[in-house]
Amino acid sequence: MAANILEFDELSRDQVIVNNLAIDENYVVTGGPGSGKTMLALLRANKIVEEHLDAKGEEPSVLFIVYNRPLYTYLCEHVEEVGLSEDDFNTYHTWLSDIYKSKVPGKKSAPKMPGEKWVHDWETIVPDLIKLYDQGDLYYDYILVDEAQIVPIELISVLNQISDHMTVFMDKNQTVLANGSDPDEVVNEICNAPGRRKILQRNHRNSEAILDFSMLFRDKRDQPEEAINKGGIKPELKNYGHLEDIAEDIADYASDHPTEVIGVFVDDWKQRNDLFQILKDTCDSNGSVQKYVSMREKAFWYNEFDFEPGIKVLHHWVMTGLEFDSVFVPRVDSGFFDETDQKRSMLLVATTRARTNLVLGYENDDKRNEYPLNKILGAHDLVVEVT
Repeated sequence: MAANILEFDELSRDQVIVNNLAIDENYVVTGGPGSGKTMLALLRANKIVEEHLDAKGEEPSVLFIVYNRPLYTYLCEHVEEVGLSEDDFNTYHTWLSDIYKSKVPGKKSAPKMPGEKWVHDWETIVPDLIKLYDQGDLYYDYILVDEAQIVPIELISVLNQISDHMTVFMDKNQTVLANGSDPDEVVNEICNAPGRRKILQRNHRNSEAILDFSMLFRDKRDQPEEAINKGGIKPELKNYGHLEDIAEDIADYASDHPTEVIGVFVDDWKQRNDLFQILKDTCDSNGSVQKYVSMREKAFWYNEFDFEPGIKVLHHWVMTGLEFDSVFVPRVDSGFFDETDQKRSMLLVATTRARTNLVLGYENDDKRNEYPLNKILGAHDLVVEVT
């Protein structure tokens, strides 16, 4: 399922405002799941390329950064469509690694904190990147960052210093990592004038039923979004005794809906591998079932993953920014989802990946009084329990 690049006449009023923002100013665009942030980032990239070329007679240097590789894969086919080259578009980790490999002598990767594999040493990185900028070896006319709530504020700060203009798209309710950025601090970091934060308030992805359900996992202080897609089927809650039961239900649904892209979100790599194998054995065509393999796994380079119709099994860590026709979350009672802001955000992200159909599963009846099952079961008017 390709990303839906909105035509201009399909944009809502708040999206039109964002789309019309001047390219030579810094902005922070915030909005909930399904508000169109990623599509507007692509449209803004296209606007930047066209207007800069018209004004200056040359193509601008642009960097478009996303956080995770599935989102990168999801958007790749549109890079050329909006006037960017492959070199202009990257994930945060790969871009930073490539900079060190190609521009910092004696370095093969970006420095990490002692004992950490994925946490960067910004006290070393920031001076390195600024030195490259001062030498004329690292500079961009424009930088766009999507899902910026997941990246460190240090990255936002240094990107602002090595570029002339920057636009950031983010949602604080989808901060699934502890070292992410807050919209207020990003505004303070990159915006030098008032009125540079724009808010999207309409949901273009989820059915009204799914959006209403997702409000269980949002910051209560936030203003609710308005769903464009009214009505819809209420999310279902099912008791699955075994992975085989989950796989059978997903396989049956996929068989009845062959044109849908179906997301299945799991807690850990073992559960992903086990469920993937059962689904492959259950479904008629192995090609219709895929799992996402991360860069930290040896099998990454043999990974086959796309967004064509079929079943896609992913870990919760890599689902931000994606969308599916239907979503299954097999084990909400596993203990993975707790009441911390980070895990609450993950459950929000999981539920709002679904356009029209959302199924939540649990295994243990003894956990019906524990979070998040107790919260879900308490929302009788928002969810249907299937027994």
